Amino acid sequence: LAPEQPRLLIVLASELLRLGRLTEAAEYLRVFLRVEPEDAMGYLTLAQVRRAQGATRLALEQYQRVDELQPDRPGVLNEMAWLRAVTPDAGLRDPAAAVRLATRAALLTDRSDPNILDTLAAALAAAGRFDDAERTAGEAIGLARRGNDESLAADIAQRLAGYQLGRPFLEPPPLAPQTR
Repeated sequence: LAPEQPRLLIVLASELLRLGRLTEAAEYLRVFLRVEPEDAMGYLTLAQVRRAQGATRLALEQYQRVDELQPDRPGVLNEMAWLRAVTPDAGLRDPAAAVRLATRAALLTDRSDPNILDTLAAALAAAGRFDDAERTAGEAIGLARRGNDESLAADIAQRLAGYQLGRPFLEPPPLAPQTR
């Protein structure tokens, strides 16, 4: 690629991510970030690649870098909160941070995004605040249904059933790191 076209590396990496060619996507992004070390989109895309690889710690590092470059992006706060709340890695799970991040994302969106409220509910449950988690999950289900997203509403309802039993939601551990 010509030096004046480094952004094409992000486009290529995004397509490789879509195709599941994660190692190649990560390499293109590393090259891009050497040329554009302050580009939030490069770090965001690399975070998505790391998450797809099951590399939660690396994904969190990349999301944190995006937050440093472009603070208060609700989607980034939401991703960090979700990972801190539901990761099966106890060393990375941080319910208090998850609640803080998800609360900030919810405030920035006026509590209008069911995905963010779902994350907030998961974070509250991870922190042992099951009554708050139940109320927030119910709010998220209502928003999802009003937005005609029955699939999301059903997913949240499954997590809500766990909160009602005093069980936080945890993602299953990755089967094996993906290196394609």
